[in-house]
Amino acid sequence: MTFENLPRGRATLVLLDDEMRGFHLEGLDLPAEGTVVVHEVTPVWQPMAPERGWPDG
Repeated sequence: MTFENLPRGRATLVLLDDEMRGFHLEGLDLPAEGTVVVHEVTPVWQPMAPERGWPDG
C-alpha cells in the first residue's frame, strides 16, 4: 500500500482484520515533505474488546 503527499509530523496507522475482531496500531514519524519513507508493517494483532467493537447496523 502506498500513500502519497502526506504532511510531515506524527501519524497513526490503524489496521483491522477482515472480520473486525482484531486491530493493530502503530505510530509513525513522517519527515519533511518530498522525503520517501519505506516502512514495513508486521502487525501485532490485539483482540477487540466488546466495548470497543463496532455497532451492529
